Amino acid sequence: MKIRTLTSAAMMAALTAILAQIAIPIGPAPMTLQTVALILTTCIFDSRRAALSFAIYILLGTIGLPVFAGGKAGPAVLIGPTGGFLIGFIVAAAIGAALLRNQKWRSLKHCYLATFTASLICLACGGLWFSLIGSVPLGVAFATVVIPFIVLDLAKAVIFTPCGLAVRRALHTQFPKDF
Repeated sequence: MKIRTLTSAAMMAALTAILAQIAIPIGPAPMTLQTVALILTTCIFDSRRAALSFAIYILLGTIGLPVFAGGKAGPAVLIGPTGGFLIGFIVAAAIGAALLRNQKWRSLKHCYLATFTASLICLACGGLWFSLIGSVPLGVAFATVVIPFIVLDLAKAVIFTPCGLAVRRALHTQFPKDF
């Protein structure tokens, strides 16, 4: 693995950790700006680097660094009721970035579609996990931890997708073989 790949993934993990600290409690899961990191990662990185950045973030939190929402840390957070969102970040970033890998998908319209898809995948993973861990019916879980976040996450995607696309274009100009 190239040093530049690992470094850029670690920098996005650090940005995710910072954005996770901006949290507003909404029921059992807080609304955070981690989704902004997901949107940027989807736009900027390929699927491998996107997944790696969230894997690093989760590893840091699991080993005890207070990087999860509200300064939480440890494996209990990962296996707790909101752990599905964390795992969902890896899956969502990889799929969203894979959608944008094709050159035809570099338009703003396609970036929106990819970031919306990534956000919805993350929410779906979180809702499924919440249902399984909490022994809550799936409909109740989605009403509790998915539906309240859909509009907020889509609004974040509308705002930050153009930023991610601009960063990707700038990085591609500077480092054409890496971005």
